[in-house]
Amino acid sequence: MKAITLWQPWASLLASGAKKYETRTWATTYRGQLAIHAAKKFPKEEIELCWEEPFKTSLSKSGLKVEDLPRGAIIAIANLTDCLKVNEEFIKNLAGTTELEFGDYEIGKYAWVLTDVRPIKPIAVSGKQGLWNWNEADIE
Repeated sequence: MKAITLWQPWASLLASGAKKYETRTWATTYRGQLAIHAAKKFPKEEIELCWEEPFKTSLSKSGLKVEDLPRGAIIAIANLTDCLKVNEEFIKNLAGTTELEFGDYEIGKYAWVLTDVRPIKPIAVSGKQGLWNWNEADIE
């Protein structure tokens, strides 16, 4: 199965369903199951972001505490169903939603559409950049 590594809190926001799109500078033609991997690294700036709105409320509503966000693990399985180029109309459709805060919706970037997100018990795995192949044989 393909996987993608994301920093926290974005990985957990996806796993909890609070975030519906993953924004990237690059498009993908891949469609299908995608493992969501939470990076081991949790930079200070991202930790501080967790205490700001709407991150704080979204994490809290999902029962997540900043200090307990999993790292270095696969935490969810989703279906990558589409990859949309961000344009003014796309941004307009997100107006008034927390989704705009949870991604980099600069015109020209790409929004990966993730559906049927299923959180799983964290499985310790080393992450990689880009899309990478993962299977349970990779468990550390």
